[in-house]
Amino acid sequence: MTKPANSFDVAIIGGGHNGLVAAALLSKAGRRVVVCEALPHFGSASQTSTLMPGMRVPQCAHVVTGFPASLIRKLKLKRHGLKVLQKNMPRVALDPDGRHIPLGSSSKTTTEAIFHWSSRDAEAWKRFSTRLDALTAALLPLYTGNAPELVPAAFDDKLSWLRLYARERRRGRASFQNLLKQMPSNVADFLDLALETDLLKGALALEASLGSYHGPSAPGSMFYWAWQRASEASSRSGTLQVVGGPAALTDALTSAAASTDADLRVAAPVASIRIENDAAVGLVLENGDEISAPCIISTVSPKTTFLNLVGARQLDTGLVLDLENIRMRGASAKVNLALKQLPTFAKADEALLSGRLLLAPSLMDVERASNGQKYAELPHLPVMEVTLPSVLDESLTPEGRHVLSAVIPFVPFDVEGGWDAAKDKLTSQVIKTLGDYAPDLPDLIMAHETLTPPEIEARCGIEKADWHQGEIAFDQALMMRPVPQLANNRGPLKGLIAGGAGAHPGGGLTGRPALNAVDAALHFTKEQRR
Repeated sequence: MTKPANSFDVAIIGGGHNGLVAAALLSKAGRRVVVCEALPHFGSASQTSTLMPGMRVPQCAHVVTGFPASLIRKLKLKRHGLKVLQKNMPRVALDPDGRHIPLGSSSKTTTEAIFHWSSRDAEAWKRFSTRLDALTAALLPLYTGNAPELVPAAFDDKLSWLRLYARERRRGRASFQNLLKQMPSNVADFLDLALETDLLKGALALEASLGSYHGPSAPGSMFYWAWQRASEASSRSGTLQVVGGPAALTDALTSAAASTDADLRVAAPVASIRIENDAAVGLVLENGDEISAPCIISTVSPKTTFLNLVGARQLDTGLVLDLENIRMRGASAKVNLALKQLPTFAKADEALLSGRLLLAPSLMDVERASNGQKYAELPHLPVMEVTLPSVLDESLTPEGRHVLSAVIPFVPFDVEGGWDAAKDKLTSQVIKTLGDYAPDLPDLIMAHETLTPPEIEARCGIEKADWHQGEIAFDQALMMRPVPQLANNRGPLKGLIAGGAGAHPGGGLTGRPALNAVDAALHFTKEQRR
């Protein structure tokens, strides 16, 4: 029997990459799916800005990290237009005087570059990398798939914990003790104990802090760093640069979902989730339209999903308090530049400039940059991750022109004195810092765009500009994410599934929260059909 036009098996709230991944997979599996996106476009953080005619730049996210190669194959995203320019995109600790340190291109290249700074660090680098890789490897099985249960009841859950324990014990007692010691510790101590080169420690501290509210001296920052590294390591392709920027991933996912007859709607904000007898039964849109669906996947934040769209009256007091106490503190801004030509960085060729450039002179500079946000102040000397996507991607600019994309961490959501005055100050600080590395850059700027955290929230639909929809920390990760009562898509409301960055394993353009949500939705809808 044909279902009514507004009746579906699964309704998805949010048309970012997680929502589109879920829609494509579920529709491919034979479920009737609708996606409701509040913004006038799909993609959330993965969109493109046109700075001036013919000059395009990734608006918010500027790389694709940890997106599974298996998912690209399964959804045939290359047939839908996705073109990969480079895999395992390297990072570079950039030095104003040209003594750069490439990170990740090859161990030999990195060691040789470090040697020019410190023979001691060159000798220590392999040991340091081995220890860091061991921490990442320990978290990798926890990152992929569902989180293990806090109190395992089923045999499979107990077996999962046993396997994890056995895997670490096989590495040896010293390795296991190191894991337990390092995870609650901080990045600054980890770096200071192993290395002495300021530039190297600064770049690694910046890498460790991107996407986090906290600086490298914060307790637990080692866990966040290892978790982010596990995200990248979860795909054999690591970090990708694709033709057209991350927006091209959105376009390919949209095309893949549409090809399986998923109903994709933009400018369709959801007003509420309909609940009857402790079960989700559909959506009410802000224009008054109603959608019937026994299974709802929400990719917006768990706070918004349960407290606003469902409503606290449907939940017990303990769950409401836990949801209200989720820490969401995004602290990143974005500056995009259109340039007359490629800027001149000392002793940097195009191969080096095609990577992720880390501008952080020292560990102490990263720590100082993180301090201001605690007092609603801008960082006095901003550190940043920079990409020049047009070095490899000729589709973004006319020949000879270039664009620059900079992510600036530790920028508070609410700044003292308001953003009207602070926005220009932030832009000037960023351009001045870039000029310290490429003296001709300020004179090459043809157009610029600065996105403050409130603008990232408004334009990209990222609540509080927190790309994780809740900090990644010991008490907000794994079986505690988003809160213990809702981990692994349990909860008091049947058919309501969290599938966004606020669910395990967190944010980034990985699609993994959607994969977990799809598994839960397929199981639920299969049970519904019996």
